[in-house]
Amino acid sequence: MPNIPIAEKNLKEKNIILKQIKNDSKIPFGNEYFDIVINRHESYEIMELKRISKKGGLFITQQVGGLNGIDFNIAFGIKAMDDIE
Repeated sequence: MPNIPIAEKNLKEKNIILKQIKNDSKIPFGNEYFDIVINRHESYEIMELKRISKKGGLFITQQVGGLNGIDFNIAFGIKAMDDIE
């Protein structure tokens, strides 16, 4: 990931440690470590999120997929890529 070194440098200046997650089922943090976990467009394993989140903690995620915005496409008569010949 080309942004990892850039983010690591910028966050280090603010005394924030960046850890890249390579395996969703083995997140390198202890049990009940976080008050809040934020995920943007990445996969996750719910049991691992439960393990690392404090009781009453929050998980916020933004996910998109192939059907994202499908209602807009239908409303404007835009065909799905599979339907275009």
